[in-house]
Amino acid sequence: MEIKKENTIMSIKVLHVVPIFVYVPRTFHLVYFSKPILEAEEPVEYSGLDKAKRTRATIIAVIFVLIVAAVIAVVVVIARDTEKPKPPFNVEALYSTEYRAKKPHFKWLSDTEYEYKTEEGKLMKMDLTSAKGHVINHVGQFLSNYSAYAYWWSSDQRYVLAAYDHKKIYRHSYFARYALYDVTTRITTLLDEAGQGVRLREMSWSPTGNKLAYVYNNDLYIKNSPTASGLRVTMNGNIDQIYNGAADWAYEEEILSTGNAKYWSPDATYLCYASFNDSHIIHAKWFTYEPDRNGYVAKLHSIPYPKPGTTLPKFTLNVAAISNNNISRIVTLQPPARITGDGNYYYTNVVWPNSNTIIVYWLNRLQNISSVTTCNPQTGDCTEISAASSTTSGGYVDFHYYRPLSSSDGSTLYTILPKAVADKGTFNHIAKIVISTNFRQFLTDGEWEVTSLYGLTLTNDMIYFQSTKQSSTTRHIYSATTSASPTVTCLTCNMFQSGTYSYFSATFSSQASFYFLRCLGPNIPSYYVVTTATSDKTLLENNTELATKLSEHELAERHIYQINSNGYKLNAIEYRPPLFDANKRYPVMLYVYGGPGSQTVKTSWSLGFPQYFSTTLQMVVIRVDPRGTGYRGNKFKFLTYRKIGLLESDDFLNVFRYLRQQSYVDPDKICMFGWSYGGYMTAMVTGRNQGLFKIGFSVAPVANWGFYDAIYSERFLATPSDNAAGYNQSAIVNNLQGFKNKTVSFFIAHGTSDDNVHYSNTAILVEALQNEVIPFRMQAYTNKDHSIRGGANKHLVLQMTDMITKSFGITVSSEGEDSQTE
Repeated sequence: MEIKKENTIMSIKVLHVVPIFVYVPRTFHLVYFSKPILEAEEPVEYSGLDKAKRTRATIIAVIFVLIVAAVIAVVVVIARDTEKPKPPFNVEALYSTEYRAKKPHFKWLSDTEYEYKTEEGKLMKMDLTSAKGHVINHVGQFLSNYSAYAYWWSSDQRYVLAAYDHKKIYRHSYFARYALYDVTTRITTLLDEAGQGVRLREMSWSPTGNKLAYVYNNDLYIKNSPTASGLRVTMNGNIDQIYNGAADWAYEEEILSTGNAKYWSPDATYLCYASFNDSHIIHAKWFTYEPDRNGYVAKLHSIPYPKPGTTLPKFTLNVAAISNNNISRIVTLQPPARITGDGNYYYTNVVWPNSNTIIVYWLNRLQNISSVTTCNPQTGDCTEISAASSTTSGGYVDFHYYRPLSSSDGSTLYTILPKAVADKGTFNHIAKIVISTNFRQFLTDGEWEVTSLYGLTLTNDMIYFQSTKQSSTTRHIYSATTSASPTVTCLTCNMFQSGTYSYFSATFSSQASFYFLRCLGPNIPSYYVVTTATSDKTLLENNTELATKLSEHELAERHIYQINSNGYKLNAIEYRPPLFDANKRYPVMLYVYGGPGSQTVKTSWSLGFPQYFSTTLQMVVIRVDPRGTGYRGNKFKFLTYRKIGLLESDDFLNVFRYLRQQSYVDPDKICMFGWSYGGYMTAMVTGRNQGLFKIGFSVAPVANWGFYDAIYSERFLATPSDNAAGYNQSAIVNNLQGFKNKTVSFFIAHGTSDDNVHYSNTAILVEALQNEVIPFRMQAYTNKDHSIRGGANKHLVLQMTDMITKSFGITVSSEGEDSQTE
């Protein structure tokens, strides 16, 4: 029989049932229907009768599809009407500990051992070579008995040192009492030879043996064994004037990011330490108001706080030789001439590659020239092996001061230095430096940045690091060979299902055989121990309880994109409220920071203020990284050099212009919020506002960079004598015109005990506003520091919420219903 081509079709068979998600507001419903699968078979000729049957079958099929569609529509309507609405991420959730992601208690003890605390609170020591662990509850009991604030194992794991009864000094540092636990004998010893109940600071183990170093009354002491008496190394310690082995406020806050300023040699025969002389530094002062038997009394506090253009802290780096419970010799390390200038300069890093060599990173006052030297611990002589300068590129030396790595024999240094990439400017990459010859080779290259160095293999043939190679908003873990032709490999790019994690950090074991992996977003954080060679991983925590809690709330969705501003593409992240409808108009909050070299737009997971404001007030919350921010190369970062505050505020004003053009934005209900540098930016943008937004919330702003500390201000603006125009133009008090716009409301808040951005900044800004008869709202938080912690923080958020709801006519339902706009 002849087969006519036009009568040939493919038969249809129902092979399986496929689930189809049907979206219903506030949830997803699962509806099943049969999915036809086309399958080629032998062609068949149909008669007229067959064609009639096929017509009837087609009509029946269409009717069936219409019935299914009707059923689905009914399901959607019923679900919408009967489903109980979920509550937003309200203020109670914002401050509840139940909504904080758990971080596992984890410490590396050796290359193959780590300490871990189970969910039941049991302290475990795990051996990765045998995959076995044993409980060390007696150590846990010791730590519990003293309510330990922090603790450290000795290198041989015989002793545990615990700090307890601590008292905060600055951001990182604290005074504490110390107790020692002998794991073998299970005997506890209180280290209080300075006097019962006396607090010490910065006590630490030597890297080998059981020596201890600590600071008491700003003098440095050494104990050659846990039971030995303290050996006094320095004799000139003086509170708030002379610091030995511990950082002053300026170094702790702006350079070292720790209170520690002492560094053991690998064999513990030397101790390098910094001595700071702040006796000539002007002091910042503030009051706290404390209860007294007669009521409240004002107590004056004071710290050395160098201001721009004034004298910096004087310091020396010294090396004490330790022999037979004695200090046999102390030498002072000599900085290179290119750094010292007028006698004001810094050190940023001290590393011992071996016990015969010290590597010191030095920085000039303007922070645009750095030098790396090798120093002899016996003579104090130093030789420069590398230098970096930003004078020609119009910028500053990267202030993250990444800690370098050294080969096991101490012959080679691995550090992060700027590398020119075609015409794109410089990007931070890994440099391998052979110390004996000063030979330098870059191991990485490209329009991306290395953001941290993690570890080296024992054979020194592989280095591990974190970088932005995938995107400036992500962080992955990589390896690179250290050969003449290095190969870079991503360890985490394909470790998880696409879209779950793209922001990682890690801590490698001593020889990089394993690493502790933190998966930080965009999904809720999870934590693993990973075998480096095979990528086999063991889960320690995945925060399932938190995921369950969050499933009970409506949450904002995040979208990362870019906004054009004056020819530059700015990274932006937008939090859209639940049940976002592009046909509606929403209030908007621009939540800013914008500090030089900083980053707020990234794929890491977070809750915080954006989720609260977006879900509770049904707002679109957006964060943008303006020009001058970090991790996109130094060319982009240096755009604001010597003129901070101006280009960033231009960018934020352009963001407002962009937002006002979006169909889902209510142009009459836009506000801005920032804290610290973000508070400064909010005030600067308010001062330059052209009717683009309605409310500015400024928390702890810097009113004038001449009032802030010298290390920070001079890094980005140079000294006032060298850049008077930059200081004048960046001062809020010189940009008040926009405050006079009667359509904008301004709210300012500050802690009265802020030791970072002093309350005097707000006092001066408030006076300027009053002198111009400019209305504003102000909230002072008594005895609170820069972070405004505790109930005061919640009070601040509720004050902002109240102002937004009243100004924008928003009423909020605690049951998750859409906020209404009057």
